[in-house]
Amino acid sequence: MYLGDYEIGSAVLFNFQALDGNGQAVDADATPTYEVYVNNAPMSPAITGEMAKIDGQTGFYGGDIAATAAAGFEAGNTYTIRIAATIDGADTLTTDTFQISANSATTTTAAFEETDAEANQVSVDAANIFDAAAINTSGAFKSMFGRSIIVLPDGVSERAIVGIVDYAGVSAVPGMGEAKSYELAITVDNNAVTGLSADEFDSGVAKCKLPKRQGATATLARIVKIINQDAGMVKYEVR
Repeated sequence: MYLGDYEIGSAVLFNFQALDGNGQAVDADATPTYEVYVNNAPMSPAITGEMAKIDGQTGFYGGDIAATAAAGFEAGNTYTIRIAATIDGADTLTTDTFQISANSATTTTAAFEETDAEANQVSVDAANIFDAAAINTSGAFKSMFGRSIIVLPDGVSERAIVGIVDYAGVSAVPGMGEAKSYELAITVDNNAVTGLSADEFDSGVAKCKLPKRQGATATLARIVKIINQDAGMVKYEVR
């Protein structure tokens, strides 16, 4: 079975259903095991393991592999998961195959990844690495990922600021059937000059203009609560 294409660092999930000679679901005699092969050869070091029963379902097992560079996975390679089980005393073998995308090592996206856990750094590519200090300021990191936001605090003239806009997910819009509306969060400077400070928000319910649209008309979104904050930055929920 072909599982698809994955990026380096992805979690690859796979399953196995044990069946008897009549095609009925049965538990395996022992826990099924697996081994991963690369381009039709064993990986070095070997990646092996046992699968786990899923939700108490008869004969239904699952496994997962962290396809990281540290584990030996490389872009452009084809990997095969060989699953072995014994059912009613008979050996059963099956395979799943997946690939690591050839461009996954060099792809630059608007998302960022951890590059050095001890140094607390993230990057989009080799030329753009940011440490914790850069992340918590309005400098290079926000110029890379930021969006223009117009904030309209109650009783105060509107001002344009720069912040990081997170699309947290979607939720149903009441009264509109299957229509969806984005739930947003913004991370901005925790001050009343280049951002929207927590103290300023507490003194009046602020609104903002964001790339949020339902149908033909843009929505004037309201900042409803503080998600978290520190001395430099504050993250707001927007609806």
